[in-house]
Amino acid sequence: MTSTSYLGTAAVTIQFDLNRSIDGAANDVQAAINAASGQLPKTLPSPPTYRKVNPADSPIMLLSATSDTLPLTTVSDAVDAQLAQQISQISGVAQVVIGGQQKPSVRVQIDPAKLVAKGLSLEDVRAAINIATVDSPKGNIDGATRAYTIYANDQLLTADPWNDVIIAYRNGGP
Repeated sequence: MTSTSYLGTAAVTIQFDLNRSIDGAANDVQAAINAASGQLPKTLPSPPTYRKVNPADSPIMLLSATSDTLPLTTVSDAVDAQLAQQISQISGVAQVVIGGQQKPSVRVQIDPAKLVAKGLSLEDVRAAINIATVDSPKGNIDGATRAYTIYANDQLLTADPWNDVIIAYRNGGP
């Protein structure tokens, strides 16, 4: 058993004996997830899921998406929101991995005098930016043999929506 953690996600890889039925192992993993669910933080954005994967399987298809007219961020969004979602629903597809994406970035200029005058800190600004940029799964659909994760790219991609981000509440108001 090995585990890896990333910002906002963690993965546990469990390898079973080759003689073990993959369906039996999957049932045991689901039972363990169910048994541990009461001990997990209540703030998890979605319940833990699992999938059956044979590590000896090699990728059987590599795709590339480019455009001479669209920005790379638009192509990345289309691949993420449409292409990957459709491919992942094909029977027999265990995993869809998207590499080389380009995500827009945000640059924030802070006026320290205004920040102090309002009783705010850089940590308040960091926390507000973090909340406004969370792009986590919106939920799951659990089928009899597969689980699907619902994603929606609802990031703030232009400057205007940032004008409405509330940094903190003081005295009952923003």
